[in-house]
Amino acid sequence: MTRQRRSREAGFTLMGLIVAITILGVAFMGMGSVIPRLFQATTQTEVDFLTLTAIEDRMQLILMDPRYEQLAALYDGREDAVTHLPGVERETEIVRTIQDMGNGRSLDFTTITVTTQLPPFPPMSRTVTRGAP
Repeated sequence: MTRQRRSREAGFTLMGLIVAITILGVAFMGMGSVIPRLFQATTQTEVDFLTLTAIEDRMQLILMDPRYEQLAALYDGREDAVTHLPGVERETEIVRTIQDMGNGRSLDFTTITVTTQLPPFPPMSRTVTRGAP
């Protein structure tokens, strides 16, 4: 009689298996809703990095250029194919301002705005003001 009891008590019951499968199913469904959001956040971070890189590359090039009077002619405009950043569109706007301060003095500065976008994501931009040398 002892052998029969042991064989009945050994192993899992049907109810125990149903509970375990239910718990695993709920856990996997929860992971299924988290993974797409994690993927979306990772994709957005990568896009932000690419577009900010395109902005910083352009800003550094303009800010280091010694030809102050020619900046707008050299860099103003739109680029649809940014080197080493496939799909990124970049637009540079350069506005030079010269204000007469009186007494033969003037205030001369240039506002540089670089906007980048990797469709279908929203655009990012940065504006810097550079004074005349």
